[in-house]
Amino acid sequence: MAKPMGIPRFVRKNVNPRLRTGPMGIAFGRFVAELLGAENPDPLPSGPWPLVIEHALVHRDRYEPVERAWVEIAVGLRDHLTNPVGPPAGPAADDPWHRPDPPVRRFVFATSARMPNPAHVDQLRQLRDEIHQFFHTLAEKHPHLAHLAALEVEVLDWDALVALLRRRPQLIFRWFPRTSPSGRG
Repeated sequence: MAKPMGIPRFVRKNVNPRLRTGPMGIAFGRFVAELLGAENPDPLPSGPWPLVIEHALVHRDRYEPVERAWVEIAVGLRDHLTNPVGPPAGPAADDPWHRPDPPVRRFVFATSARMPNPAHVDQLRQLRDEIHQFFHTLAEKHPHLAHLAALEVEVLDWDALVALLRRRPQLIFRWFPRTSPSGRG
């Protein structure tokens, strides 16, 4: 039986140089969007899609930096979504958060950190519950966000992303060219 292909970590030296233009955090966001976009046909904010992705490129396999990243995202979302005058006018009004039809159905928070031990798994489960409660509270307090009450929340660590990636070898070779048989991607 063949050994599964090793997928390297999402660090500069492993990522295709053509895809890592700009900061690595932005490249990681594009990677996650491309990976999850295979399951969600229109992963761009301009389209009518039921998925919103946030991500955190962290350099340590510890829970604390992941949690800090979520807190920063939550502050930004709260500031954006709870504007006392309601949803913004113009093009921003079409952002997926403010659009009740079709509503955002799924929120994925993805991180490059590996969280393999049982304590980490519990922490990620608690984080998922915290994120779900965040959106539920926003939906209760702000009528224009009522559609967020039913939002499904998922938290994916690097191991979960790798499991999805294994089903899409073309993305493995695209993002991590040294894993291709030719070593060039």
